Amino acid sequence: MSGLRHLGRLMNVVGWVAVGLAIVILYIFPFVQAGADGITRDFAYNWMMQTFFTVPSIIQILTVFVPLGLLILSGKYVIELSIERELRREEQLIGLLRAYGRISLVDISNRLGLSVLDTERYLASIRGKRDVVFSISNGMVIMPGFERSRPVKEIERITREVVTIACRYCGALIPMGSTICPECGAGLKVRA
Repeated sequence: MSGLRHLGRLMNVVGWVAVGLAIVILYIFPFVQAGADGITRDFAYNWMMQTFFTVPSIIQILTVFVPLGLLILSGKYVIELSIERELRREEQLIGLLRAYGRISLVDISNRLGLSVLDTERYLASIRGKRDVVFSISNGMVIMPGFERSRPVKEIERITREVVTIACRYCGALIPMGSTICPECGAGLKVRA
């Protein structure tokens, strides 16, 4: 769990504890002390009106409970921000694994700006939460089906297809950008 999430939880706990203490100190103790002689219906009504519905009491409520509420809401926001950052980091990690198929832990860590230990933690988190298949062996992370090792013949065919075009008269493969076919001598139109 990240330090940001710990901070958010700490803010939440401190906020709720402070709200509880404020209620006890500002309202429960004075009520019990004022009602030591006996609590009647009129006494409770008058005490409630003086405690909650006068201008000084409203100012007291605003100065005590609004900042505590903001502290609690800020803690919740920090927790959500931490979760969002972790999800984004996991998506980046999965994207790297899919892009490379086979990559070392050190390379992943450098690309993400993390330590190797943090990268391993993210990988463990991904493995526990998502349906993503990968293995870690000898410092390499391998995602089956996404590895970029292709047979040499396939690489040559792809290269040929990308850098050559077929002559529309004789079908010979000619270098892209040529104006004349070396096989049949036909002139080729250059597309702009």
